[in-house]
Amino acid sequence: MKILIYLIISLVFYSCIPARFEDNLEKIATKNLNDSTVVELLYGGGGATDIDVIWVAKIVKNKQHFIGKIKWPGTDWYKADISQISDSLIKIRFTDTLHWKGTITEFKINTQNTIKPNDGSMYADSTY
Repeated sequence: MKILIYLIISLVFYSCIPARFEDNLEKIATKNLNDSTVVELLYGGGGATDIDVIWVAKIVKNKQHFIGKIKWPGTDWYKADISQISDSLIKIRFTDTLHWKGTITEFKINTQNTIKPNDGSMYADSTY
């Protein structure tokens, strides 16, 4: 009986430990830049009550830094591409593959930016 109570209490406490923010994100695109930096697009669905966001992460020497975020309706019907414009600027292009086939939306993000998930940072603006 003591073992059962211990197991129940352990499971309750374990379920209260919050998951890391990065664990709830799905990688949708990756690009290696000229300076051996890696840029990733990570999709986080907002669920029923919040907006969906694509986080732009830069990985330098195995350390991840968020450099931008994009308010986006989903990833199921969009193809995402990342291209490097200059040493400090990337272009992210989303191409619709389902509804308005071929429609392109682009964003430019400075790779020198740094944001944190809950710091109130602005969303990136579309260049179209």
